[in-house]
Amino acid sequence: MRLSTLTAFSALAFAAAAVPAQAQTDGEQIFRSVLQGLLGPQPGATQQQQQQAAAQAQARFDVSDLTGRDTCDLILSGAGDRGAVEPQAGCPGVLGTARQWQRVEGDLMLMNAQGTAIWRGQPNPRGEGWTGGVADTFRVYTIAPGAAVGPGNAPSSPSFDAATLHGDWRAAEPGQTRGCRVTFVKPDPNNRYAVQNAVRTERGCPAYVGEVTNWYESNGTLTLTDSSGNVMATLTRSSADRWTGASDEVPVIFTRL
Repeated sequence: MRLSTLTAFSALAFAAAAVPAQAQTDGEQIFRSVLQGLLGPQPGATQQQQQQAAAQAQARFDVSDLTGRDTCDLILSGAGDRGAVEPQAGCPGVLGTARQWQRVEGDLMLMNAQGTAIWRGQPNPRGEGWTGGVADTFRVYTIAPGAAVGPGNAPSSPSFDAATLHGDWRAAEPGQTRGCRVTFVKPDPNNRYAVQNAVRTERGCPAYVGEVTNWYESNGTLTLTDSSGNVMATLTRSSADRWTGASDEVPVIFTRL
């Protein structure tokens, strides 16, 4: 059963166990050394060069689950206590919708494009990143600083053309003959207020696909959410007319109609 974002965060008290002040200090020092140090002024650089470097500099953070298994990477950029997030391929569930980061009293918090908090972690006692639960499933992940990336070695994002997604698709479980129609709505170019990533569904959808209202694509992963931003399904493209993934751990296949 899914839990609302508010309920999920209220139940994350287990992650709020007392953490020594020194551990929090260590966590903050790691964050500042990896991210702010990367964005800091370089000796001999002009103000314009410093501004350009800050705009291009990024830091990679590694995401791992409770077993310690590497899950995906997040590319963070920004300065001070907030900035942008670029999830890399394979980020599970709601983490794939992260678009903003913010430091709050030593914690690291990730938000989606609407500014809704989707993950918040506290500094680990050993000062190696932050651990906390995501807002939609209670699943716990650790996010720790990885190798720095910059203008010369920033990861390249695969190109994605939303026009290839617009239109009607059939969503079904493997071997299912019916499923339901899912329409990725093409925005009206004459309406600047039109939703850019709207989805309509019909009856008969597998798992939670019938509750989908919006889509987001990042590095090859298609994330489908409801109107509150809860993740309903995640998919990856297997061919020009086929996406495969899961909804509530139920395998789902999207094929072009």
